[in-house]
Amino acid sequence: MDARVAAGPIAGAFGLGALTEAPAAVGQPGAARWKFTTESGSYLVKRLWAGEDPPWWRHVAAKMDFERRVRSATPIVTARPVEPERPAFGCAARVGEQGVFRAYEWLDHRDPGSADDLTDWVARTLVALHGVAPAETGLGSAWDCFGVYPEATWRGWITAASDLDRAWAGPLGDHMDTVLGLSKRLTAAWERADDRVATHGDFEPYNVLITADGPALVDWESVCYESATMEAGRAALAFGGSDPQRVAAILRAYREAGGRPVDLGPDRFLRTSALTLCHITELVRVSLGELPPSGWMDAARLDAEIADRIRRLPGEVAALTRLADHIGAL
Repeated sequence: MDARVAAGPIAGAFGLGALTEAPAAVGQPGAARWKFTTESGSYLVKRLWAGEDPPWWRHVAAKMDFERRVRSATPIVTARPVEPERPAFGCAARVGEQGVFRAYEWLDHRDPGSADDLTDWVARTLVALHGVAPAETGLGSAWDCFGVYPEATWRGWITAASDLDRAWAGPLGDHMDTVLGLSKRLTAAWERADDRVATHGDFEPYNVLITADGPALVDWESVCYESATMEAGRAALAFGGSDPQRVAAILRAYREAGGRPVDLGPDRFLRTSALTLCHITELVRVSLGELPPSGWMDAARLDAEIADRIRRLPGEVAALTRLADHIGAL
């Protein structure tokens, strides 16, 4: 466990009991998540942030409220949150100077494998999520994480990167047609698929655990307003992998379960490229000193990662367009 984090007060804040072994870090390095094993059981503990509350903390409270609604209104299996003894808000506890934390009952699980056919579960879960009434205020929009910026902003980043001799300045300049073309297509698709719902926001295999009670959907930090159609396309691609038949089966099962996707034609899978574009913009802004690095970033190869992602972007967009055309013909 991070030497700056004391486990005892955290366990005390949630009434978990005395620890019987040292906390074990889980997830990616630096993820600030641990498995606590105590006299009362095992728990997942995560730190939401350290220090003062950020300006967007009310969004986090609204996300917790949506998670609570999902647990009470749908059959979706999720990890059960532990209520803190003195909540700061929702299910979160402020623990001294260490920051704000959440705790969940630990789920014994394994990760999904290639042999797990989650087609029907994905479809039913999407439809259930999209039917949950959100809180009236507090949730952000997925559009804010599409990575779409005006051309002048991109040109300004290229100029700044050239002045700083960043290795990605040239590749970004070379592929501006792809960036701007993708941005235009994403904008049009977002406007055309005007079926906004509150939803999980990061519905990917890495947020699914296979438990004794079936698949469980976890990690609700990305809850937002999203296009149901675009999330269904992203999920079908994420869970269908490289198998067009499985991708098509998920979309078909989604419609049969009650989903009503808008026909986006060749743009039906571009939500995945929006995520790529978002990651590129975040990496760019970190490289230029506009943002602090996030835990998922490799600081040692930050600039090389930007260049690599930019070079791969045209091929990714072309492949997703071909897949959409192929599945449309199935």
